[in-house]
Amino acid sequence: MLTNIKECYAKHSLFNCFNTMRILFLEDNINLTIMSDKLISTENMYAYQRRLMKHDGVYHPEIVALGVSRRMNHIALHLIKYLGSLASLPISAPENKKALIDSFIMIVSASNLLGIPLAKDLEIDAANETNEIFINVYIQLLAELAKACEATDHQEDYPIRSTWNKNIRKFFLLIVQEASSRNISILEDASYRLASVERKNSLDHILQEKKMSFWSSQTLESRLPDLIEPFSKDCIESASYELSLGEEVHISALPDTPHKDRKPIILKEKETVVIPPGQFAFLITLEKVSIPNDAIAFISMKFGIKAKGLINVSGFHVDPGYTGRLIFAVYNAGPLSFQVKYGQRLFVLWLADLNDNNNRARETPGYDSIPTSLTNGPEAVSSLPSLLKRLDKLEKKVEKYTTKQAIVWAIALSITLLIAKYVLDRYLAPLLGQ
Repeated sequence: MLTNIKECYAKHSLFNCFNTMRILFLEDNINLTIMSDKLISTENMYAYQRRLMKHDGVYHPEIVALGVSRRMNHIALHLIKYLGSLASLPISAPENKKALIDSFIMIVSASNLLGIPLAKDLEIDAANETNEIFINVYIQLLAELAKACEATDHQEDYPIRSTWNKNIRKFFLLIVQEASSRNISILEDASYRLASVERKNSLDHILQEKKMSFWSSQTLESRLPDLIEPFSKDCIESASYELSLGEEVHISALPDTPHKDRKPIILKEKETVVIPPGQFAFLITLEKVSIPNDAIAFISMKFGIKAKGLINVSGFHVDPGYTGRLIFAVYNAGPLSFQVKYGQRLFVLWLADLNDNNNRARETPGYDSIPTSLTNGPEAVSSLPSLLKRLDKLEKKVEKYTTKQAIVWAIALSITLLIAKYVLDRYLAPLLGQ
């Protein structure tokens, strides 16, 4: 059966291939329903339809310019091409998965052409799921699509539009259901597929409409593997990327600490270091980041870390074009010592697009370690413990000065009294005796 289909396809005869499939599969009733809460939310589906509509208009204007009938024929040709991979390759093959994702994209494109809000189909209750083999149903639906496309050329008395609408809805539910059975995040993978197609376009930098917007989790997962080293998908949380503590930590020294003793602390895996209350510290990230020239990054400490008193007192953004590790100046404003661990996720990074490519991107090299210019800085900026130590010294000086002052006043008073007594005895007493 599949051999006949492949032979038709090899000859590039669209309608002969369609009609062969119609003869092989004549079943009319295919009941495909799906539970929306298990697969795709209606909000995300609407968003994807809008994105694909914009994508087709910008990157495939020659196809969008075709009439409805010719575009449906074009979509059908794509589906036949994907059928070859779906029918001949094992499910585990990457090309098989790619064909399933591309089929999904084509069906959504057809729904945009026909004005079908696919998100409504996700609200159907999954009371009766089909037991048909996926590839058989795929071919059956493709055959029905063929008949409607053929009828347009022959001007037949045939419900073309209603057949297309019904067929595309069934196709959509079939593919989403198959993706779910394979544990494929169809909407997420389809978004990556569009991004991949867009990046391959030689005019992508011109076609992209530049907006200053923060990168979504999907964009982070798609682009950060090339921008962060080492990268881990698990570090993406709510449109941000969590960075970890590297091996180097420098805690501020007291003013009287000799320079030779002001050395950074080098941590090994699973080792920890304590930042006392009131102390400053320099922390460096484990990861090396590369910020594109048309983007800017924002950084902070994780809220759970800040809530315990460890706060970021350095800059809050990373320049476009910066490449290197990030250094955080932190301060323990809490009442207790704070313990940090090598590899611990302490920092958060967000990325946002600039409205244009920055022609003054940072060119100076980034950090690979904490520079001595930071660790050997001036002593005027003292930590709270050093200030307390200086205050203690000052109090002792005041006490010492007060004691000395009291002694001086006591001696002065004694001398004054002795002088007064001498004057009374020597000069006033004889006069008073007369």
